[in-house]
Amino acid sequence: MDQPFIDKQKKVEALKSEISFLNQKIKELEAEVNSIQRQCNHQFQENAFMRKCIKCHHAESLHY
Repeated sequence: MDQPFIDKQKKVEALKSEISFLNQKIKELEAEVNSIQRQCNHQFQENAFMRKCIKCHHAESLHY
């Protein structure tokens, strides 16, 4: 009788663990992107509102 509840509890715990792992992976990947963008010799393509590097996709707003 308690088995379905226990299975769902374990599933929730596993999902939360996976979410934590993936959040950490996202942070690592964002740090890698930031490092690449900091080292890039930017070539910007601009419009009236923003400019975006065609090499590393770094974007900057032209309206501060």
